[in-house]
Amino acid sequence: MTRSLRIARSAAERDALVERQIASLTVLAESATAPRAGGRNLFYSEPESRRETVEAASIIGTPDECIERLRRLQTGGVEQVLFSGGVTSDDLRFFASEVMPAFS
Repeated sequence: MTRSLRIARSAAERDALVERQIASLTVLAESATAPRAGGRNLFYSEPESRRETVEAASIIGTPDECIERLRRLQTGGVEQVLFSGGVTSDDLRFFASEVMPAFS
């Protein structure tokens, strides 16, 4: 399974990361769907569901929130997760020190 990884050091940083992810995906959705041509993209046409969509499709949050999301995937039978979405070396180091120990 592939998921975007956005790991935050605080709830405030998590909220900012979610908003940035929403903004990025909004641009993508708008460019991928031509409303005047009758196309329908839920992300584009239903802005109120954008946060829910981003959170469902990402591992995003504080270390504890990331652990919780990964545990849900694990419970559902997922054995491997490939992180995408511009993960930095610092993000991976922070993930390795704060999240990975919960799965060892």
